[in-house]
Amino acid sequence: MRSQNHNFLVIFLIGLVIIFGVGCGLYSFSGAVPGGIKTVAIPLFDNSTSEYGIRERMTDAVIDRFLRDNIVKVVDLGRAEAILRGQITNVIDQPYTFQATETVQEYRVIVSVRVSMENTQTGETVWSQEFSEWGTYPFSSGGSTERDQGIAEAVTKLTEDISNKVVSGW
Repeated sequence: MRSQNHNFLVIFLIGLVIIFGVGCGLYSFSGAVPGGIKTVAIPLFDNSTSEYGIRERMTDAVIDRFLRDNIVKVVDLGRAEAILRGQITNVIDQPYTFQATETVQEYRVIVSVRVSMENTQTGETVWSQEFSEWGTYPFSSGGSTERDQGIAEAVTKLTEDISNKVVSGW
């Protein structure tokens, strides 16, 4: 009886390995972009705000995310199968947390962008969407270093949202 239980257990475990091995083997990030797009150009984002340097910061962060994820190859406009265009539409600072004395302890900076994906082969806009994310920074009488960290947090979240949108299906 013990031998039969042992054999059943071995067969069961081998079956699980096969099922999960085949299932996981089919999962891959390469070629995961809908429409078979393998190359994308990401021109410098437009900036409709008065926030200095944010267009370069946002564009570089999106390009870095695409290079790191390696889902599509980032190329120049002449070789791209798709173009990812962005426009920073808003940067807003709001009080976020307060001290017991009702003075601001922490601010939240919200960054909003409009992003669209265009198929260069058909000329069609495949999708267009507004994204907003935020980061926090402590209130201080000092400088912009803390605020820059809040903007960096928002930009990181935005790049994740944009990357997810590209691979999620248009």
